[in-house]
Amino acid sequence: MVASGTVPVEVAIPIVMGTNIATTMIVSMGHSTRPSGFRRALAGATVHDFFNCFTVLILLPLELFTGYLNKISHFAATALSGVGGMKFASPLSAFTKPTAKVIISLLGDSPILSLIVALLLFLALKMLVTLLEVLVLQRAERFIHEYIFRVGLTSMLFGIAVTVMVQSR
Repeated sequence: MVASGTVPVEVAIPIVMGTNIATTMIVSMGHSTRPSGFRRALAGATVHDFFNCFTVLILLPLELFTGYLNKISHFAATALSGVGGMKFASPLSAFTKPTAKVIISLLGDSPILSLIVALLLFLALKMLVTLLEVLVLQRAERFIHEYIFRVGLTSMLFGIAVTVMVQSR
């Protein structure tokens, strides 16, 4: 939204700070069905939230009084202006976009049919997620704990990589 000009940088900075605080709590809530996983996730989220809160307590007043983040971001934007970025071509969208267009053309302007199809798609997705959890989650969780979370440095690098992948889109 900042790149399109919809939201100015001055407004986006507190938004990003707030989302960083909220994201860690949302992640820990995702583990609420398993008490031991939830305890660990909540502990990690609490530590991360303290870091984010202290960062906000220090950086937000500095930004409000000096505008330094805004100045740095404008400098970076002008310095990187014209530098081409990498465009990710999703192979999944090659299948989903034409399918979505066909479904939309078949439904026409009927809100009832659209609601029914949306509910059916939601139920199908929910069943698929449940099935994948049963089939994959335990094996993947064991692999991650044995190979990635064994060493602190690999845990940190894994967390950085996942955060970049999730929040960069």
